[in-house]
Parts: sequence; C-alpha cells; structure tokens
Amino acid sequence: GDGGFGVPLAVPDTAVAQEYDVASPQVTLGVSDIEYGKINFADSIDSFDVSGVETKRTRVLFRQGTEAFGYSAGFSLSELGDFDMLGFVAGVNGISRLDEAPGTSAIVDYDASISLDYGDAYFELFDFFGRLIDFGDADLLTTEMSARIGGGVDFDGIQVTAGLASSVMFGTMTLNYVASGFSETVDVDGSNLGVYGRAAYAVAGSPLFVEMIGFGGDLSGVTINGGVRF
Repeated sequence: GDGGFGVPLAVPDTAVAQEYDVASPQVTLGVSDIEYGKINFADSIDSFDVSGVETKRTRVLFRQGTEAFGYSAGFSLSELGDFDMLGFVAGVNGISRLDEAPGTSAIVDYDASISLDYGDAYFELFDFFGRLIDFGDADLLTTEMSARIGGGVDFDGIQVTAGLASSVMFGTMTLNYVASGFSETVDVDGSNLGVYGRAAYAVAGSPLFVEMIGFGGDLSGVTINGGVRF
C-alpha cells in the first residue's frame, strides 16, 4: 500500500547469468581408470596390436577462465600398463549455454587436451620354452591428444550431458637389454573412439565443482573430477 516497501524475493535473471561470465581460477583433482581398446607397437620388422591397455591416472589441474571457456594446465601421475608415468597436461574446456536464463537450460559440453608423459618399466624376455634369456628396462615417451564434445541440460546447476570422446596417442618405447647390451626403439601409436556420459554439479556462485564421466566403446572406464573455484 501507500508508504510501504517491498523486498525482492528473487534475483533478476541477468544477475544470475552474469555470475557465469566472471573469470575465476579453479583447482581440480581428478582420478581416472580408462582402458584403451587398441595400442600398436611397431619396429622395422614387426608390428602388433595390444588390446585392453589399462591406464590409472591422477591429475592436478589449474584452470583460469569463465564457465564458457577456460584454459588449464597441470601434471599427472599414471600407470599405463606396466609403466609408471609422469606427465604434463594442458587444454581448454567449458560449458556453453544456449540460453542465459537460470533454471533449466540446454548446454554444450566440450574438452580438448594434450599430455606429454614419460615412464619406465622392468621387462623380461623368454624363449619358446619359457626360459628367461634377457631382461632390462623399457622407457616410454608418449604424446596423447584427447577430446570430447556433447550436449545436454543444466537444471539449477545439475548438469547431464552425453557425446563423443576420442584419444590419439603416439610415441616411442626404448628397450634396453641388460644381458646382451642391445637396445631397440619401437614406435607406439593408438587411435580410440568412444562415447561418454557426464553428470556434474556446478552452480554459479558456489566454489564447489564435481563431475563423473563414464566412457564406452574403444575407450571404456570412468573419470571423477572435483574442484574448488576461487
């Protein structure tokens, strides 16, 4: 009535939407257990494919940017088959909203990264009768480029998306035989394509972020990421 005053009960849509556009740093810890459908090893004489190569990876990433676009860099510790790996990773990722209003909205989810990894492993060489004839250390150096893109919905910060995921890997493996003193270098490459489903909690204005991504196809397994925005 006259002389009264009102208190707004809802934040204007534009104010909520603008929170997503504020650039902020983020620290993310991620763990994954992914199986590659095929990795090829080849030298000048022979070539063979290894299927079901499992990698367990822990990553710490530092991200800067908005929700729609951000760049990240960090390091990783992983086990690729029998190899203990140390790596550096960098990439871009984000969530693009197809409308600005809060509540339920359609979104596009994307991520692209490149990682450089080095590791070593102990190996043994046996003859046809199963007798040990040599042993040594193997050094593995790889470059992996991975990407995913998909679409879905955001319902008040609960995001569900699905799409395609891919990984291309190439590098070298050097075998250093102890008994014979011989060394050889083998080329390593792999190209894997799969699908993914993603569920995440990422509310504008909240410092917490968590997501779980499941993969199927040539790439199979799960990745769990949790982070804090500042």
